Amino acid sequence: MKNIVILFMLISVIFSQTKLDEANQLILRNKFAEAVILLNEYININQKAEAYLKLGICYKNLMKNNEALTSFQKADELDPNNIEILINLAQLYSIIGFVDKSTRTYEQIINLDSLNNFALINLAKLYLDANRI
Repeated sequence: MKNIVILFMLISVIFSQTKLDEANQLILRNKFAEAVILLNEYININQKAEAYLKLGICYKNLMKNNEALTSFQKADELDPNNIEILINLAQLYSIIGFVDKSTRTYEQIINLDSLNNFALINLAKLYLDANRI
């Protein structure tokens, strides 16, 4: 019986990784709606930051900003110092008009990686727009 449980768990892990790989391929082909389905199936089995990040990217590209925000925030909760997650979160905050949150998130990125040119440039733009420079 113990061997059956272990086998089932192993099959589950392989199956879910295949879903994530398939979703990544769909994202590369700009098939975001199809990728959302696979990512949600994956997330039902594995609560991983990478999956929530990919889900947020899909929703952002589908112009579903509320869903994207929820996904990026969940990814950030699971992996709070992940630069890629933080960049996507900062960009989305800016898109939806949460300039203060966007600014704080870019500042957080720079605290983690002081040479991150993307964050430096975008933070400078936010400062210029707010007449803080």
